[in-house]
Amino acid sequence: MEAVVMCGIGGAIGVGVGILAGEGMAILAVKIVKIVPEWPSVISTQWIVISVSFSAMIGILFGLYPAIKGHVYHRLKHSARIKNKGLDPLGTIKALLHKAHHQLRDMLRPYLQNKPLPWYEET
Repeated sequence: MEAVVMCGIGGAIGVGVGILAGEGMAILAVKIVKIVPEWPSVISTQWIVISVSFSAMIGILFGLYPAIKGHVYHRLKHSARIKNKGLDPLGTIKALLHKAHHQLRDMLRPYLQNKPLPWYEET
C-alpha cells in the first residue's frame, strides 16, 4: 500500500514540476523569440490523470512483487520448519532447497521433457 501512495505522491510532484517547467519554458520562449508577446502553455487534464494513474500502477506492480515473493518464502520456510520440527537449521535449509527444486522442476517439466535438472542430483 505504501508503494502505491509513494508513487502517487511522486506522480503528483512530477505533474507539478512539469507544469512549472512548461510555464517557465513559455516565459523563456517569449524572452528569446520576441515575435509574440505571449506564448501559451497548454496543460491537459487528460494527461495529468494518465501520468498519475501510470505512476500508481508502477506502485501497485512494484509493491505486489516483494509481497508475493515474501509470502512464498515464508510459506516454504514454515513448511520446512514443520517437517523438521525446527531443530536442525541445516536440515531446514536443505528442505527449503529441496522443495524449491521440486517446485522448479514441476514448473519446467514441459520444457525439460522429464530430464533431470543439470545442476541438481536427485537424492
